[in-house]
Amino acid sequence: MRPRVERKIVDLSNIEQQVADDNSKPSNSDKPVLLGILAVVFVILVGGYLFSSKSSPPASISLKPYDGPPRTTDATPTKNPDVQKVSFSIFTKTGTPPSEVVMEIHKSWSPNGAKQFLTLVQNRFFKDAKFFRVVPKFMAQFGIAADPAVQEKFRVNIPDDPIKPELHNTRGVITFAQTSAPNTRSTQLFINFGDNSFLDAQHFTPIGKVVSGMDVVDAINDEYREQPDQGKIQSEGNKYLDQEFPRLSYIVQANMVYD
Repeated sequence: MRPRVERKIVDLSNIEQQVADDNSKPSNSDKPVLLGILAVVFVILVGGYLFSSKSSPPASISLKPYDGPPRTTDATPTKNPDVQKVSFSIFTKTGTPPSEVVMEIHKSWSPNGAKQFLTLVQNRFFKDAKFFRVVPKFMAQFGIAADPAVQEKFRVNIPDDPIKPELHNTRGVITFAQTSAPNTRSTQLFINFGDNSFLDAQHFTPIGKVVSGMDVVDAINDEYREQPDQGKIQSEGNKYLDQEFPRLSYIVQANMVYD
């Protein structure tokens, strides 16, 4: 009988496969080496990830250069979101140091007016601005920038706000100046020295009031009354005022106050 070669071949292939499988399995002596290699790879991968995450910002963050103070105001004190305090440092007369006046701006009284005023404060518009029109027992007017270029940048009219019958132009109340035409408020304001309630019906809508330092407001220099020419102030700024009216009181700086 001829030998069954086919069966022997099958048996040999099985043996070869078994040998190959056995050779592919790591021996006990190889396991520590493999574990060491895996540990090193793991440390490299984790370290690379941590380094890259610290050294570069997420793709969703856009890095922009600093561009000065914000152009709008959303900042409000934590106690009452309707009220924002502002501090004016005012130089009143030669020989006296600047003194502080604190005012509360009420957004609900005049939303457009309050927003405009706080925007001007945040952009340092009032720095070195003069009280160029001061009428005793009536009001002290300010709001033309020291630099004509700054004035031109912010010289835009804002919409009128509705009249609120419960609000009045009384002592210490702050209001935007305007003409008899609608929507002519811009950058000029005044502080009332006394009871000027007759202005209420003329659409002079209050935006806030002085809560500290009204004695400083009373000390604002009134010797020049209404002599300064507003057109020249607009075009020449403090250069004109310093030459012609050197003793005018002025705002050293204006800042937001947070409780």
